[in-house]
Amino acid sequence: MDTDGTSRGNRIGFSSSSKKLAEAVAYLTRSLGGTAIISRQDRRGASEWGVNVKLAEFCPFHCREKASGWSASRKNPPSRCIWSIEPDGEEDQVCIKVSSSDRLYLTDDFIVTHNTTLARSFAEGISGHTCYAAFTGKAALMMARNGCHDASTIHGLIYQVVELPDGRVTFLKDPDSAANGAALIVIDECSMVDEQIGRDLMSFGAPILVLGDPAQLPPVSGAGFFTEAQPDVMLTEIHRQAEENPIIRLATAARQGEALGIGSYGDSRVVSRGTLEDEEVLSASQVLVGKNATRRGFNAKIRRLLGRNSSLPERDDRLVCLRNDNQAGIFNGGLFTAMDDAQGRRGKTFDMVVASDDFPGRPSIKVKVHRDLFGPAPEDLDWKELKGTQQFDFGYALTCHKAQGSQWPDVVIYDESGIFRDDARRWLYTALTRASERVTVVSGAAA
Repeated sequence: MDTDGTSRGNRIGFSSSSKKLAEAVAYLTRSLGGTAIISRQDRRGASEWGVNVKLAEFCPFHCREKASGWSASRKNPPSRCIWSIEPDGEEDQVCIKVSSSDRLYLTDDFIVTHNTTLARSFAEGISGHTCYAAFTGKAALMMARNGCHDASTIHGLIYQVVELPDGRVTFLKDPDSAANGAALIVIDECSMVDEQIGRDLMSFGAPILVLGDPAQLPPVSGAGFFTEAQPDVMLTEIHRQAEENPIIRLATAARQGEALGIGSYGDSRVVSRGTLEDEEVLSASQVLVGKNATRRGFNAKIRRLLGRNSSLPERDDRLVCLRNDNQAGIFNGGLFTAMDDAQGRRGKTFDMVVASDDFPGRPSIKVKVHRDLFGPAPEDLDWKELKGTQQFDFGYALTCHKAQGSQWPDVVIYDESGIFRDDARRWLYTALTRASERVTVVSGAAA
């Protein structure tokens, strides 16, 4: 842009006698998230092509003089949308699935879309405000990133925290909740909502749109309130392209209660216990198990293989958040990397700096953690000792319950579905669908 470009505030102009060059500049601008409008002017018998460019953060000038005249368009950033959809015949539907953590993908001409668009389209056609919420903070954060503004946890939406005389806290329905008078409430990951929370949501009298997979795990206690009911719309058909995906085939077999035979399924595998090499476990994006005891055992084993010597976090250790902390901006189930060793090891708590693995662009934060959370019996900790701290544990291995709402490219599953009895097939189905590219199932696994 240094040669044929001009800048004035957040507006950028480009002109050329070449139509192809103008179209190329417009194409590149749109690929960077900007907007570009091409116009034609005839001067002295010759055509000149102009491009009006608008970019949010990216300065296209190296020339200092031109760069100094440009400013980012933050107040009114460039935005693009699907203006209309018109019938164009009938074709086989193609299901799109991407491994990116934000699930965003691009349609033609760099239009960004996402499954959450469905919920937003309902909301935009309703007069009044819409409340978006999910059971976990991580799922709510994903909703917000995907355009569901002001999305929160369900607890944050409809409850208020009340401290009891003995210092404990409880949740009571908030009469001033934004759900009171809402035109629509949208709930994502609805399989995790139990009966009490479901009835509390319905008590506000607003229409509720719930989104979720009824084949996934129910809440830790009780059944899924919404998934136990008959849905208004159920998507059941798997199209040919998806059926050929080995992970989908394995997940479908698990959902239907079929045994997974030992063998290879494309890049995925089902193997017998004791046959998986340590290097294969270390190279996986995530390890999933059924029991907390198994989780602790595998976290300890993986840390030994990595050469970690301390029982407390060391630099580059992988951590999982165990409890929401809105002020710190961390959420239950979120994954983090320790940026330094645990500091202040002599007291009951220690400080450390952590960076989000789920949202790499976010700045690192300093947290205070009770050292006994990394001890042999963290469940024995008195809740009073945890006040004013953030709660973490090692995150190389997670329980499937903790992994709900997340997805990784390469997952190793130690199949402990049998301990969940009636929910065995749901456990295995949920675990399998956490993988986006490859999955390895260790059959009959134990720690």
